[in-house]
Amino acid sequence: MAQTKTSTKTTIPGVQASVHLPARLPRRQQSQAAHVAEMQRDLRDIHRLDQAKREFESTTVAELNRRKDRLAEKMESEGIKTLELIGTKFEVQLKANTKHTFDADIIRQTHELKCAKQLAIDNGLTTKDVTIFCAVRYKA
Repeated sequence: MAQTKTSTKTTIPGVQASVHLPARLPRRQQSQAAHVAEMQRDLRDIHRLDQAKREFESTTVAELNRRKDRLAEKMESEGIKTLELIGTKFEVQLKANTKHTFDADIIRQTHELKCAKQLAIDNGLTTKDVTIFCAVRYKA
């Protein structure tokens, strides 16, 4: 008499059983013209978004910076360090940036370091990580 071996699979509640999907069909090759048209469409979108970004930076960001500077002057004259907008969690803090002016010896050392870095690059003593990106530019 042959003995049959039965096995039971343990199932974990909340986990789906494996589903075997059919093999992917190879992607249909597009013509060169279709590739160019698709890239032109992407380029038009990038151009439109770049124009919107430039307009935003030239108007809204400039106005924001002017108003922040004006508020900082008022807060400094009144001696207020933090100002909170009533009814919100929005606040501004008065902070200071320090700009250092160095003597000629420090500036000379900075220039020497810059030259030493360029020399190391020219002699191949550095490692470099290359990042690929699209740079937006306007032809003159």
